[in-house]
Amino acid sequence: MRDDPTERHNAAFDPAPWESDGRDAARGATNALRDALARAGMTDDLPSLRAESNAFGRGFVGLGHTSPAGAGRLAELLRTALATGLEELARSGPPDRPAALADIDVRADRADADGGMPCAVHDHTWTRATDGVGALAAQLTTLGLDSDFPGLSAAVGASGVSVVRLGPVRPQAARILAELIVSGAEAEAETGRDRRRAVTAEARRPSDRVTH
Repeated sequence: MRDDPTERHNAAFDPAPWESDGRDAARGATNALRDALARAGMTDDLPSLRAESNAFGRGFVGLGHTSPAGAGRLAELLRTALATGLEELARSGPPDRPAALADIDVRADRADADGGMPCAVHDHTWTRATDGVGALAAQLTTLGLDSDFPGLSAAVGASGVSVVRLGPVRPQAARILAELIVSGAEAEAETGRDRRRAVTAEARRPSDRVTH
């Protein structure tokens, strides 16, 4: 049987293993982020979270979109995680991506919002969207993750709904985000426990009042 050069070519350039690795990395990071969001009570804040892969087999985590309140909550968790000393974790990603805050698009996509919406309503929803983006962008920049979120942007829909678009990110960036969310949630929980213990201890202290 003669050797078919076409078959040799197809075997040599079979993208299946690379595609599989990319998908597996994306799935693993997506699951880690899903679990972190659940731990922080944010199961409904990223409704479009999913694993993706492009035509070249590279895996990505599609974060989709969130509300301005969801973006604010993420920013709060990142701020708390930063305070607990996880800056080094956030900066551990490979430096092969251009880091520039200018890559973050904080302009709203008004293309969907020009359907006759009253100006006052439009301005309100626009402000909410950009405020959510600004809060999250500030924390991502402080943590050195700004270049990993080039799709971060604000949008206002024709129905007047404010949306914060998060876009796709690398699996490694998604895992770092998951670690920061868990750290922030745990720090908040510990702070809550400390406050409860302090209140309990105060309640159990003997009264300083003098009785006759």
